[in-house]
Amino acid sequence: MSNNHLSLTYKLGGETEINRLGYGGMQLTGSGVWGDAPNRDLAVRLLHSVVESGTNFFDTADAYGPGTNEVLYHDALHAYYDKIVVATKGGLQRSGPNQWHVSGDPEYIASTIEDSSKRLQLDQITLWQLHRVDPRVPIEETLAPVADALESGKIKYVGLSEVDVKTIERARKVVPVVSVQNLYNPLRAFVGTCVGLHD
Repeated sequence: MSNNHLSLTYKLGGETEINRLGYGGMQLTGSGVWGDAPNRDLAVRLLHSVVESGTNFFDTADAYGPGTNEVLYHDALHAYYDKIVVATKGGLQRSGPNQWHVSGDPEYIASTIEDSSKRLQLDQITLWQLHRVDPRVPIEETLAPVADALESGKIKYVGLSEVDVKTIERARKVVPVVSVQNLYNPLRAFVGTCVGLHD
C-alpha cells in the first residue's frame, strides 16, 4: 500500500494487529445507556455478525449499562476471544440514565480494572483505556493503579480517551500509551477515531 494512504489496520504497541475501524457497543444498552440491551438475543446475533464481517476490534466500557455491556460482550464474543481484541474503559461513574460522572480516584480506577476483568472473564484485558481525565486528580495519580495492573499482567496495553497532547505527554511518563480515542465529529454524532501510538 502506498505511504500516501492510511493503512486499514495498525498494531497496538507495535505487536497486536487490529482493524483501524472497530465496533463500539455503547448503544447495545437501554435508554440513556442504562441497563441491558432491550433485545438481548438480537444484540448477541448482531455482535456475531460483526465478527463474521471481519471486524476484530470491539470497544466497550464499564460505564455502559453500567456493567451490562461488558457482560453482553462476554456472552456473545467469548468464543471468539482468540481472534478478536476487546477493549474496555474505566473512569466514568453512573447515577442514572444519561448521567455521567468523571472519577480519577486511584482506588476507584483499580476497582474498575478488577470488575471489568470479571465481567469480561478475561485474565488479561488487551486494551484498557481511561474513559475521561478527572480535572480534580493529577493524571499521574489516576494512572498509578493502571501501571500496577500493567506490571502484574492484568492489562496488556493502555489507551486514553478525550485527551490533548500535553495530557498524553504526562501520561506517558507513567505508562506506555498505545492508543488515543477522541471524538472526531464536530456535529457530535458519535464517530470515534482510534490512533495508535508507539515508538
